Amino acid sequence: MLRISDLPLSESVKRIFLEEGYDLLYPPQELAVKEGLFDYENLVVASPTASGKTLIALLAAAKHISDKSGKVIYLTPLRALASEKYSEFKILERIGARVRISTGDYDTPGHELQDADVIVTTNEKMDSLLR
Repeated sequence: MLRISDLPLSESVKRIFLEEGYDLLYPPQELAVKEGLFDYENLVVASPTASGKTLIALLAAAKHISDKSGKVIYLTPLRALASEKYSEFKILERIGARVRISTGDYDTPGHELQDADVIVTTNEKMDSLLR
C-alpha cells in the first residue's frame, strides 16, 4: 500500500496531509498516482462514493500549486457540494494557496477570482464565467 509519505510532494505538503489524518491511500488513489497523477497526465476517476476521489484532486492541486503551474478549478454539479468541497480545499491555504468559491449569480463577472490559486465552483457558474 502506498502512503502519503511515499508521494513525490514536498515534506511540508506531506506533513499537512498527515496532520489532517491522511496516511494510507485507498486503491483508487494509489492507482491514480501510478497512472500519472503527479506527472500531469489526464485522468478520469470513476469510483464509488467515499472511495477518495476528493483526496486525488487535493493531491493533484497541491502538486500543481507547489510547482507554481497556474490555477486549479474544481467543478461540482451542486452549490451545496461546492460549499462542502470548498471547506475541504481550504487545507491548501496551509501551503500558501488562495482558495476561493464562486456559486453566485450568473451575471457576476468573476473579478474576485483573479487572485485565486484554487477555484471551487459549480458547472453552471463556470459556464457563465467562460462566456
